[in-house]
Amino acid sequence: MDRGISGSGLPSAAERLAGLNLRGLESDFYEAAGKGRLVFSRCRDCGRAMFPLRNICLNCGSTAVDLVDSLGRGVVQSISTVSRSPHPAFRSTGPYQVAIVKVDEGFNILSNIDGECTIDQIVEVAFTTDDEGRGVPYFRSSA
Repeated sequence: MDRGISGSGLPSAAERLAGLNLRGLESDFYEAAGKGRLVFSRCRDCGRAMFPLRNICLNCGSTAVDLVDSLGRGVVQSISTVSRSPHPAFRSTGPYQVAIVKVDEGFNILSNIDGECTIDQIVEVAFTTDDEGRGVPYFRSSA
């Protein structure tokens, strides 16, 4: 597990999570990421995979929803380079890439990309953590 993303221009977990008051499912997500787990919600009734995390299925309305670990592999659907972040906390970072990744379990996630990637490239999840043990997932080229 990476404590930071050396030389990539990406914001660290500490920079990304500073000042956030995380609660509920949002807190569960970042705590799982701190343990090297990418989690998503899956409906037990219809099987729908959902991200961001949900307590109620977006497809059938069921409350029978579980938090499930992803294998952390996916395909880049769209990619963009951020040359200068509009957020004050990230102005010293960059340029860096962000992408929409279609994860193998069937949900999309907007994430930072470490290194050079292209559309349709297979990527895998990695994590950066802060001093409180919370993590932020990012994706990189699959080996």
